[in-house]
Amino acid sequence: DSWDSALLNYYRADQGESALSGRELIARARDTGTPCLCLTGDVDDIVPPSATTRVAELLGAPPPVVLEATGHLPMDERPREVADELLAFCCSGR
Repeated sequence: DSWDSALLNYYRADQGESALSGRELIARARDTGTPCLCLTGDVDDIVPPSATTRVAELLGAPPPVVLEATGHLPMDERPREVADELLAFCCSGR
């Protein structure tokens, strides 16, 4: 009934019984200390920007980059802006 539940169920089906829960996945990612960039479109009807914001919070990452007038596929809709954000993130040493 929600995108995040569907994704987690897909992950569990793919990984079998050894699959981690969603919270365990996020905790493991957060605990590595690896910098994380979250990026979303402001009109994403598949994964609402609020869900991306929540994932960023759980990861301990900065607030997500929100691209205006962009839906679920920012890399297709705004490739230049996405590339610019990725480059800035990678060069920032975060």
